[in-house]
Amino acid sequence: MDNRIYNACRCFISNIDSISSNAKIIIDNIKSYNNDTDSSAKLFIHSKCSNTENILSEDEVNLVISMILKKYKKSIEQYQKELNECINEEVLKITETLKELNDNSKTENK
Repeated sequence: MDNRIYNACRCFISNIDSISSNAKIIIDNIKSYNNDTDSSAKLFIHSKCSNTENILSEDEVNLVISMILKKYKKSIEQYQKELNECINEEVLKITETLKELNDNSKTENK
């Protein structure tokens, strides 16, 4: 594996790790939120002109968290796909070399 591919794989793994860590925090928080009858969640919107905050319903909170987790899942799946493509290229190189060696061995033994 050349350095460029190696570094790309490291980036894919690092990105997966980062997203997974964020997802774990969100999952832990939403579980706690849903198990606590006295929880509330606020939506804060900050802009140059004004700030707004609204208390969200339980359904709204779960919907927002679901949307975030779906985005995380999609990102992880994309990085996984790219990582698998790199690995598959390396496996293919080895497989092709093994086939060549095997073919050469058969030719020499005739």
